[in-house]
Amino acid sequence: IKVDRNEAGRVLSDEELEKLWNLDDLIVKPKLFLFLKACYHTGARPSAVMDIQVKHINFNKGTIHIRAMKQGKPYDARVSKELLDLLKEWIKKNHLLHDNFIFYPEQLYKRAPSKEEKEKYKNQSTRYQKYADQLRKIFNKHFNQNIGTYDLAYRVSVYTMRRTAATKVYKKFGIVHAKRFLNHTEIDTTMKYLNIEDDMELIDYGL
Repeated sequence: IKVDRNEAGRVLSDEELEKLWNLDDLIVKPKLFLFLKACYHTGARPSAVMDIQVKHINFNKGTIHIRAMKQGKPYDARVSKELLDLLKEWIKKNHLLHDNFIFYPEQLYKRAPSKEEKEKYKNQSTRYQKYADQLRKIFNKHFNQNIGTYDLAYRVSVYTMRRTAATKVYKKFGIVHAKRFLNHTEIDTTMKYLNIEDDMELIDYGL
């Protein structure tokens, strides 16, 4: 089935987010944990997160360069110190260099017979589908019990990270910042994506 990612969908509460980040299933798979954190903190689409290379991360400015997806343009996402620290640790642990992908195909890397062939794999991004399949099992186990497979508005998926983070940005800073965070070209798209019928109705002017 084709999913319209602009349709309204599940947003995690602070308690659910806390539960997610502390799941044993993720703690034993640091690569999946880092991937979800990157999806959440950048607000980027999962396939764009897959394309992040070491050279795209600017530790001094606190930004990650995100390549263009759909009609959007490439942009620099401002990210938290938490994510930057996780990335720094990951790069060091995996001896990643300038052109290497953060999410390279680890299994192929491990199986490669020579050092030269191993290093080649670090210059490839891995397939998003592999991550999606593993994460679906985790989400189904902890968040999607008794929710039908096609009931997409209520199911937690990787895209829930983007929507949850954008909702937080919207509530804290307003629709313009949420639009920028999501790299949408139109505010209407952001309003639809965050299920805001009419932004004006939600503002308390406090007069």
